[in-house]
Amino acid sequence: MWIQGLEAYYAPTFALILFLIIALINRVMPKRSRILFVVQTVLILILIVVTYIDFILETNGDDGFSYIYRRITTFLYYVLCPLACIGFVLLYVKNDQSIGLYTFPIAYIANIAILILGIFNGVVYKIDNTNTLSYGPLFFVPFVVSLIYMVYLIYFATKEKENHNKKYEIVFLLLITLGIFVAVFFEYYFGTRLIIPATITASLLLYYLVLCLQNILQDRLTGALSAIAFEYFININKGHEGTISVIDVIDMNEINSGFGKDFGDNVLISIVSAINRCKSKKMHLYRIKEDKFVLISRDANIEDVGRMLDKAKEKISVTKEIKPQFAYGSAIFHNNDDLRIKLNDATKVLNINKEHLRR
Repeated sequence: MWIQGLEAYYAPTFALILFLIIALINRVMPKRSRILFVVQTVLILILIVVTYIDFILETNGDDGFSYIYRRITTFLYYVLCPLACIGFVLLYVKNDQSIGLYTFPIAYIANIAILILGIFNGVVYKIDNTNTLSYGPLFFVPFVVSLIYMVYLIYFATKEKENHNKKYEIVFLLLITLGIFVAVFFEYYFGTRLIIPATITASLLLYYLVLCLQNILQDRLTGALSAIAFEYFININKGHEGTISVIDVIDMNEINSGFGKDFGDNVLISIVSAINRCKSKKMHLYRIKEDKFVLISRDANIEDVGRMLDKAKEKISVTKEIKPQFAYGSAIFHNNDDLRIKLNDATKVLNINKEHLRR
């Protein structure tokens, strides 16, 4: 029977080992994401080992000892499955979404408590002296907990402000969730074995591709679109008119040197958050340099954009008795205009406005 396990797990294990190397060396991902992907990969490899050993123990039948070890592997299986889903969520969350994680551990702690209780009364599962597995009335709890964390994942995806691919990502995450729980259904109702870890492995690899694309097109710190996304927009913009605005944070170098880089990062996050709260869906904010942003407002006149940005200035939060500010300059663009020229025009207006602010 160990050959059947090898047939099922050779390809996922080989893929995970190669993926582990890619995750370690790929600099498209931020350091935090690389670490989490490595942890997630190791976790799934452990899950594969645990389920493979459990499969071998099950095929041993009633040999007098296998049921003892199988109780351990089954317990670990129910502990590890929700952790894999938790990993997906932690990989997705952004700086401004971390506040939504305060209820995060509750479901997993409840899962552990019920599993420990189940060791004594079999409410989740029971393996008797004949090495026969039977399910208790709460057998579904670990998978309901896993579903809760996948719902967390989809919730955070819906809260994305600046993500042109949000709808596609949500559909993709729904498909991942559906795929995992179809595998659960197959295992419990059709007796298929070793299918859940393989499905989680495939989901992880595809999920990595989605997040790589997101990291290329979106700034991870502020949530604004990236400079690469702006270059792409410049090259494809046809048939639209509106307003292009260049936004520059005032005294950013002084803020970083006086209060530290972490405080400076919080200033950028606060400014982007204020603009996002005020802008419309047809306005897209790009971070093109450390402290410089570009706002593309399709089908919006320059006066409305100016009023919106002035309103955003009032929404910026005050920290350490400092109210960060930004200056902006805008220019109108028409169909088939060269946006690089319009960007230079807006930058000239920005420089004039910055001089007025310093006086």
